[in-house]
Amino acid sequence: MSFMEELREAGGKIASGKVSAQPACIDAFVMLYKREVDFYDEVAKHVKGLLEKALQSAGIRALVTSRAKTPNSVHKKLLKRDREHHYQSLQDIYEDIHDLAGVRVSLYLPADQDAVGQIIQQMFTEVRPPKHFPEDRSPDDLPGYVATHYLVQGEGDYADASVEIQVASVLMHAWAEVTHDLAYKAEDEVSPTEQRMVEQLNAIVQKGEATLTQLQKSVEGRNSSLFVTASITKLFTGKTAHFGHPMIYIFDLDDTLADVKHRLHHIEKEPQDWESFFGDCPDDAPIFNVITVARALAAAGNLIYIMTGRSAEVRMQTLAWMDKFQIPYQQPVYMRPIGDTRDDVAIKAEMLKHFLTKHKKEEIAGVFDNRPDIIEMFKQAGLQVFLVTVNRDHGRVPDPGESEGFLIGPNLQTPYGYVVEELNEDGTFAEYKTLLGFGSLQEAEQAYLAQCPEGWANTRVGEVFEVNMKA
Repeated sequence: MSFMEELREAGGKIASGKVSAQPACIDAFVMLYKREVDFYDEVAKHVKGLLEKALQSAGIRALVTSRAKTPNSVHKKLLKRDREHHYQSLQDIYEDIHDLAGVRVSLYLPADQDAVGQIIQQMFTEVRPPKHFPEDRSPDDLPGYVATHYLVQGEGDYADASVEIQVASVLMHAWAEVTHDLAYKAEDEVSPTEQRMVEQLNAIVQKGEATLTQLQKSVEGRNSSLFVTASITKLFTGKTAHFGHPMIYIFDLDDTLADVKHRLHHIEKEPQDWESFFGDCPDDAPIFNVITVARALAAAGNLIYIMTGRSAEVRMQTLAWMDKFQIPYQQPVYMRPIGDTRDDVAIKAEMLKHFLTKHKKEEIAGVFDNRPDIIEMFKQAGLQVFLVTVNRDHGRVPDPGESEGFLIGPNLQTPYGYVVEELNEDGTFAEYKTLLGFGSLQEAEQAYLAQCPEGWANTRVGEVFEVNMKA
C-alpha cells in the first residue's frame, strides 16, 4: 500500500471518529511517515543524482545534497504550522507539507542561479510555480533569505512523491542553516540583539554574493576570449601553430562588428541618403560576440585588419568608434574611397588585390563578413571564410547553402563545440557549419535545423558531432 493510500485509509478512520481529529491526525501522519522515510530518502537521492550529472554537463559548479525530512523534524513543523492551518485531516497535512524529500543545490557562483533554474524546469515536471525568496517569503521563513525553491514531481517508481529543490549560493545556504539552528529553533524568542546579529550576518552574505558575481563576470569576460581563441583554432584553422608566426584575420564592419539597424532607414527609401547612412555610424551598437572573436584572435598574437564598404568620409568617426569598444585593428583600415559608388563586392575585391601586394595569401587565416556575395568572392580567391549572420542578440546559424558559417551561442563558457556536416543534393560532403556556445548537442542541432528548409534534415545533413574544447 502506498503512502497516499495509507493516508486515505487513516483519514477515513479519523473522519469516522475511530481516531480523534486534532492533534491525532498529526501523530497519525508522523507514524505513517516513519514507515516511508526511506522511500522519500531514495526519491531525493534519485533527483540529486540526475541534477549532479546535468550541472556537471553544463559546467556549473555546485554542491548538491539530498535528504528526507526526519520524523522528529516533521512532527515539530506540523505542530508549529497547525497553529495557523488547523489541520482537520491527513490529506490537509499532505497538501501543506511539500519538503518531505528535499534536494539542495548550493552554488559556488550566485550568478548561475537562473541557469540552474532552466535546467530544473527542462528536466522535471513542476508541481507548482517556483517560489522566489524574499518575494514569496512567509512569516515562518527567515528574513534576508535569497533563493528559489522548485517543487517537482518524481518519475517512474517515485511518481507519487514530490521533491523540493532549493537553489541558492553556498554562502546563503550556510547562513540560513546556521541562523535557523542557532536562533529560530531556540525555545525562547530571538532577542533584539540576536536579531541584529542575524541581519548583520545576512548583509555580509549578500555583499559576498555581489562580490562573487562581479568576480565571475570579470573572469568570464577575460576567459571567454581565451575560449573562443581555442575554439576557432581547434575547429577552423590551427594555422598559427603550423606557420609559427602571427596570422592575419580580416573583419568587415557594418553588421559584422557594428549593428547598423538604426540607420538603415536612410537607404531603404528613395532617393537613398548614403551621406546620412554613413554619418550616423558613431551611434552603432557593438556586436559584442563577434568583437569577442576579434579580441581573442588579437590576444593570441594574430593581426586584425578591417575591410569595410563604409565611406572614408567617416574614417575618423570609425576609428573613434573602434577605439571606444576596444576593437583591435592594424593600420591601414581599408575603406571605400570617397565618392566611389561601386558595389561592395567590387570594392572589396580591389581592396584584397591591393592587400595581397603586401601580404602573402597563406598568411590570411580567415575573413569574417556578413554578406554571402562578398564571402563567395573571398572564397573564390582561395581564402578561409566565416559568414557572420547576426540577429542583434548573439547570432544565428547561416542559412543552408551560404558558404562556411559559424554561430556563437549565448553561453561561451560551455566546454563543447558542435560541428554540422552539410551535404550536397547528391549526398556528397559540402561543408561544415560550426556552432559554439550551446549547452548540448541537442540544443545545437535544434538551433541549426530551425533554420533549414523543410525536408533538409533528412537529405542534406550528415553527422552532427561534439568537440571538447577543453580536452
